[in-house]
Amino acid sequence: MPQINIAGGPHGDNTVNAGTAEEARFCGYAPKSKQLTLLKQAFWIVQHNIFKKNNHCNSYFKLLRADGTSRSFDDVWQDANIWVSYDPRIDLGWDGVTLGVDGSEITIGEEAFRKGNVWYLTGVLVHELAHTNGAGGPPSKAASTALKFCGLAALYDGAVGIAPSLTQRNDTRVV
Repeated sequence: MPQINIAGGPHGDNTVNAGTAEEARFCGYAPKSKQLTLLKQAFWIVQHNIFKKNNHCNSYFKLLRADGTSRSFDDVWQDANIWVSYDPRIDLGWDGVTLGVDGSEITIGEEAFRKGNVWYLTGVLVHELAHTNGAGGPPSKAASTALKFCGLAALYDGAVGIAPSLTQRNDTRVV
């Protein structure tokens, strides 16, 4: 299962593209924070509703790379090299970022947590996991489409994902 970056833990904090419009922060979650509680609930939803239960999701994830080297969703979910961090800033215009296509570093922005909706957060998480498996972007159409196949179709197009530019809210991106 992906690991959660906890403040003070071994993974630490990182900032990429500091001082630019593409800046993203990969910080640890404060123990006992509302954000960590919501993220753990999203992990629970994935673990109990998608992982080892959704063949359509597995099949879609396997198609994310044209060269056929993509992994199934279950394989991605079992990857302990993937880290989920936190970006505490607001008004970023995005909910989540993956550090590079095929990257193993995900950060979820404060805006996603302020919605207070664990299903929305689950959609952001699945979207970003698709980027770790080869889905490009922006726009993040392939990652957003994963929601349709992973039991989160209500969050597709308009909630999580597809936005024509980085200036529109809710776009998740790859930096």
